[in-house]
Amino acid sequence: MKKQILSEEFRRMQVLAGLITEAQYKEKVQMLNEKISYDDFEQMIKPFLDLAKSKGWVWNSSGDSWTQIASPSIALYHTDTLPTTKDGEYKGQPTPLAKDAVASQQMNYRDKLATKNADVIMNPDYDSYDPAGAADFYSKDKAILDTIKKAMVSTMDVAKDIKELSSQFTSGKDFEPQKYFYMELRKKA
Repeated sequence: MKKQILSEEFRRMQVLAGLITEAQYKEKVQMLNEKISYDDFEQMIKPFLDLAKSKGWVWNSSGDSWTQIASPSIALYHTDTLPTTKDGEYKGQPTPLAKDAVASQQMNYRDKLATKNADVIMNPDYDSYDPAGAADFYSKDKAILDTIKKAMVSTMDVAKDIKELSSQFTSGKDFEPQKYFYMELRKKA
């Protein structure tokens, strides 16, 4: 009860200060109330977890948890040997991306991603941007995303279908862009 009183007082102060309108406040409360829980999100992506384990895919988790990866293109390629630009630091010599500035990013990668190439990246939105629950998937292999899409048909809809993208690395001037594929799935309505 005390928490609710403090929250109400905080809301009143924000409205009085002109930081938010009453309508904006109600919208935020509704979003929080509708937000999918961690457990519900995990249940929603269970077909993906099972599929990833059965295929032996390297991805951004052990299968019972996950971590946000801010730059999927780096995660996809951070242990690959990549072509470099002729006028960049590596003078056109093929170079592992992990040797560049993104090497410090590896502390964010758990399990197999720290030492192996990734087959697929899942970037979950269970508690932030999409209150209904969504997940982004990235892979160098379009067939992997097709397989995931088919496996997830019972729990998720396609929000953004598979499209080819080109990576822009931290040191874009040094590395040639690389192609990868992306799709976004959202919880069934």
